[in-house]
Amino acid sequence: MSQPRESEHTARAADATVFTALGRTVTGGPEAVTAVLPTTTAALDGSLPAPAGLAAGAKDQIPARVLDSYRKAESTLASESPACKLPWWLLAGVGKVESDHAAGGKVDDAGTTTVRIVGPRLDGTVVGGTIVRDTDKGALDGDLSFDRGVGPMLLLPKTWQNIGRDGNGDSRPDVSNVDDATLAVGTLLCSADSDLTTPEGLAKGLVKFDDTPTFASEVLPWAMHYRSGAPTAAASSTGSAAPSTTSEGSTPATTDESTPTTTASPTPNPTPTQAGPGFTTQDPSTPPSTTPPAVPARPAPPVTPTPGRTPVPPRQTPTRTAPPPVQTPTRTAPPPAQTPTRTTPPPIQTPTRTATQAPTRTTAPPPVHTPTRTPDRPSTPTPDRTTRTPDRTTASTPAVAVVTPDAGPNARVDDRQTSTPRAERTENSSRAERRERARDRRERNDRADRTERAERRGNDADGPDVASDLRR
Repeated sequence: MSQPRESEHTARAADATVFTALGRTVTGGPEAVTAVLPTTTAALDGSLPAPAGLAAGAKDQIPARVLDSYRKAESTLASESPACKLPWWLLAGVGKVESDHAAGGKVDDAGTTTVRIVGPRLDGTVVGGTIVRDTDKGALDGDLSFDRGVGPMLLLPKTWQNIGRDGNGDSRPDVSNVDDATLAVGTLLCSADSDLTTPEGLAKGLVKFDDTPTFASEVLPWAMHYRSGAPTAAASSTGSAAPSTTSEGSTPATTDESTPTTTASPTPNPTPTQAGPGFTTQDPSTPPSTTPPAVPARPAPPVTPTPGRTPVPPRQTPTRTAPPPVQTPTRTAPPPAQTPTRTTPPPIQTPTRTATQAPTRTTAPPPVHTPTRTPDRPSTPTPDRTTRTPDRTTASTPAVAVVTPDAGPNARVDDRQTSTPRAERTENSSRAERRERARDRRERNDRADRTERAERRGNDADGPDVASDLRR
């Protein structure tokens, strides 16, 4: 299988999309370079303070196998990108901040970590982090729900897919292999096409990996610490840790920055760093899970006291306390408006109209016709009682012709104005006249009745003489 030319690796990294261990997309623009430039200037002129968490006068150690990876990447990139001038101590500073040198050197002879090193779960709960859904089906980070940074450099699975390299010659890029991960990060730093030994070139290289000013201020103090000749574990050219040549507690020899120092302890214990996104270790045989245990913000390996060194307690990440919920004032509903009761007024009593009884008109009984008997003697003729007195109330009022003065001699008389209406005639009849007429009728009727009865008795008993006498 043919390998791409060495310059192609740098060009590929220059065009790659990179994400920080907290899930932010790296842009690395001029603004980011300007923000980092004061820190890189102070680092190269020696005015940068010592790393946070490192006791005064203390020296940090780099595990031998991990140091060998830093030196191998420096050598490879010196051939691939000679203008970059990548120093090993810059890679050491990045490795210290990201995973504390592969969790304190937990790697095998091939450089592969013996534990799964993962960063914070990017589910939106990490301060400064974003939400990154799973992209590798848990193959690298062991998480089927969200992505995490993986390996000694805490590279996200999708970042590794873009910049991954084979650093140990096994033709299999592995994000959990310290040789592969270190060479990939060194290639990314050199993809800025700048000299990393100058303040501006160093700033351009750092913002290719993480463009936040915080990253530079965390990495460069450790890088300058290693550059100044910090004691490190011995390392062979093949990358395996060399056996200890001095007794425990002996004073290490002082060398320049290009030669690692041999220390007494075969298992160095790096000083825990208070920087970086934080990491944790897992058993690599654990199957991927959708609900992994909670990842602490910055777990640190246990610190074993070393003679002459004061152990620095690990940094305690403050617990994020959720702000108390805002109490929404309860809105009291106003009392319902009382609608005045409408009193129904009593019904209006309509006066009952009493019908006036019209007076009953007494009709005189029809006259009884008595047969005429031939008298023995001449009798006085009986007046005809059927003749009634004319009703004086029916006398009509003489008609008056109404002639309009302006009508002229040929004016037509309005007959409708010559007769008195019946209502007016009724009003002109006095009550006395009505009572009088009624009394007269009653009297006439009474006389007629008495006469008729008498005649009947006379005819039955005495004959016509009695009736004649009664008539007289």
